[in-house]
Amino acid sequence: MKHNHSKERSDIISELGLSEDGINIMINELVNDIKSNMAPFYDVLQKLDCKSHSCYFARDKTGMRVNNGCTCLDNLQSGKLKLTICKLWRIMNIIF
Repeated sequence: MKHNHSKERSDIISELGLSEDGINIMINELVNDIKSNMAPFYDVLQKLDCKSHSCYFARDKTGMRVNNGCTCLDNLQSGKLKLTICKLWRIMNIIF
């Protein structure tokens, strides 16, 4: 399926046969599903903190910290898994 990025949002909504309210309901349902299914994983990621100034997961980067890169995911062998966890972390920070 070829994507036409020049389409207006209203044209896309019309093609789907949905109203603006229908789209908003779908988005809210998706966010709620993500919240309920990913909450335990999010809780674990929130506890990660390697005490580096550049820690990707640290909530509070004040006080004495080291000046190296984030080492929270260094023990993972798969680069794809590391990237996926980081992307998921970004998304979860928007949703939660």
